[in-house]
Amino acid sequence: MVVECFSGYKVNGFRFHTKARNEGKPTYNCNVCVKGVGEGNEVSGDYYGILHEIIRVEFTGEPIEKCALFNCEWFEPDVP
Repeated sequence: MVVECFSGYKVNGFRFHTKARNEGKPTYNCNVCVKGVGEGNEVSGDYYGILHEIIRVEFTGEPIEKCALFNCEWFEPDVP
């Protein structure tokens, strides 16, 4: 198994950067959003977060499998 850390990563045409990489830059690209889905595919509240760490795990063997993990600080904006 091979593990690598990244400060930026591209997934399905979207580019993500960690909060540390954005420090001092004129643009900000470390926010993430996950659409909330409840029981029966009902739409529930969305969850937002700040990306702190990107880790890619590569499982050796045939076929080679890769998985990108995003460590985020999550918050729900609708909490009273």
